[in-house]
Amino acid sequence: MIEWIQTWYATRINKDIKCENVSIHTLDNPGWILEYDLNHNEFLNLKVEPLKFELTEENWYSVLIDNGIWMGAGGAGNLIDILIKFKEFLKDEQKIFDKDLVEWLQKWYENECNGDWEHSYGVSIKTLTDKFGWGIKIELIETKYENKKFNSLDIYRSECDWLKCRISDNVWYADCGVKNLVESLEVFRSFIYSNQ
Repeated sequence: MIEWIQTWYATRINKDIKCENVSIHTLDNPGWILEYDLNHNEFLNLKVEPLKFELTEENWYSVLIDNGIWMGAGGAGNLIDILIKFKEFLKDEQKIFDKDLVEWLQKWYENECNGDWEHSYGVSIKTLTDKFGWGIKIELIETKYENKKFNSLDIYRSECDWLKCRISDNVWYADCGVKNLVESLEVFRSFIYSNQ
């Protein structure tokens, strides 16, 4: 799913569409939210019936459009459901090959949620506003990864193929090109695995 959204966004950029705002971040209840600004693209006039699906207090998701913003929110284990609803809204027929990275990120986030941590810290994945690409922020404060060493990365292959990863003040950051979201999250996963 991360590969799908990375490819979808890169394809949009290749069509010379201005920088679009896509944001995925955690909620403090705990959960996830995906927001996509429809106000300046061809999706503005698409409609979506507000949807709320709830099996349990932890297993839920909802979808709606409010003031030109498509919003999908859900429980800590429902990021995949939100991404699937977003893909359905876009009527994107591209096949999804891999859910592993999203499932791993959901599980990592769920494991950090302790009734307290998620109210102050979390995960944020957003499109960059100053150039085409992605920005990731993952707070490690009050986790077992706090104060762990990470060798910063700064890789530049081309204008669209680059990544910079670092830890500063116990927050893991990555900025990357439009096609490097998966690679950046894989760097984070490797950091976590190497510190278990």
